[in-house]
Amino acid sequence: MPSTLTQTICNDGTTNVTLTSPVLYKRSNTFNYTVVATGGVIGFTTPVTGLPNNHVIADVLHNATDSPQTVTYTIVPISPTGCAADQARQ
Repeated sequence: MPSTLTQTICNDGTTNVTLTSPVLYKRSNTFNYTVVATGGVIGFTTPVTGLPNNHVIADVLHNATDSPQTVTYTIVPISPTGCAADQARQ
C-alpha cells in the first residue's frame, strides 16, 4: 500500500527511511528508488536498486541555499519474480 512519509530535515541532516516489505513478499522482495530534489540539494545517490527489506536510507542532505527545498524519494518494491509492485498484481 502506498504511503507518504514527510520529514523536515535541517541542512546537513540525515534522512531516516526504513524500507519495509508488503506482507505478500515479506521474505524475499527488494526495493528500488529514485530521488528528485529542488534547489540544488546534494547528498543522495539516484537511482538505487536491489536494496533488502529493512534497509535504512540514511543520506546526509546539503542545501546550499537559504530557502527550504524539497527532496522526494520514490520507492518501488520489487517482487521475488522481478516485477515492480504495480506489475505484480496484473
